[in-house]
This record gives sequence, structure tokens and C-alpha cells, in this order.
Amino acid sequence: MLFRSATPFYIYNELAAMRIVDLLPKVKIIALLRNPVDRAYSNYYLGTRDGVEKMSFEDAIATEIKELEEDRSLSLNRYNQTRSYIVKGFYAEQIGIWLKLFPKEQVLLLASEDFAREPSKIMNQIFQFLKLPPFDIKDFEKTNLGKYAPMKDDTRRTLVDYFRPHNEKLYRMIGRNFGWN
Repeated sequence: MLFRSATPFYIYNELAAMRIVDLLPKVKIIALLRNPVDRAYSNYYLGTRDGVEKMSFEDAIATEIKELEEDRSLSLNRYNQTRSYIVKGFYAEQIGIWLKLFPKEQVLLLASEDFAREPSKIMNQIFQFLKLPPFDIKDFEKTNLGKYAPMKDDTRRTLVDYFRPHNEKLYRMIGRNFGWN
């Protein structure tokens, strides 16, 4: 049976994970994770483009960090809210949901930065994981690219520092360092 879904919303939805394990216990899960700093910035610009975000990026992340410091239980409950630039980058919490339900052998975690640098290599890693023969894909045209101003250096440093313990928790969990720090 072939089941395919490409949405980032399942990764932090425990109910979706439980339904999938019930329906497809032997399914292979592939997650392409982006540096949480860059993911947050991209998500922010998606919100500004759609007209739902009016704050500056710096104000938006400061607001979310303050809310998280005041109530840590917000982390998993914030995912369905418009502004959750920080929480969506807590990958260890999200991946932990899946690793509780599926053996590590059924879960492939990749960094989007690796895919951008070496798409053919990463695709063949995916093919191998899926027990498919290698295939040389010739054209890796990037589509749906967002264009926005570069992040301020101070903001990037702040976010790298903020995400460091979360990234390290992920690295320990999966036994791999994506080099996001």
C-alpha cells in the first residue's frame, strides 16, 4: 500500500501519529527538518505575506519567548496558533512523538540544508531507506522560493543561542548533529 503525505502539520500532531501507527504500523516516516532559526524567519515572512502578521520579526519572537517563559506548557499547545515561530522549531518534542510509536529503523530524519547542498545524494539516501534502487535525478529546480530581507545578525545570534539546547536535545535523541548551532 502506498501512502504519501507532505505536510509539516502532522509532525507535531500526536493524534495524527497515533492514527498513522494504527493504520500503517510498518510505514516509513521521512522528515526533512530545517534549521529552526531559518524556519522561524521563513514562517514569519509567510505570515506577513498573508497579512496575518503585523509585528516585526524581533517583536514577534520576543513576544513568543516571553509567553513560553511565563507558561512552558504552551509549547505543544501553540502549534495551531498563527504565531508559533519558536515552538515549531522544538523538533525534539515533535520527533519524540514519532519515536515513541515507531522504531528508529522506520524513521528517516534529514536536514533541508543537506538536501539543498546535495539533492542527488539525499534523494539516493531516501531511495535506499525505502529499499528502492538508486536513481540519478538530473534536474533539481527550486520552486516556490520565498524572497525576503536577510535576518539581522543580532537576531540570528539570539535565536541560535535560544535554540541551542533544543537542538542538542534533538541531536542526542537521534544520534546525529545537523550543525545548526
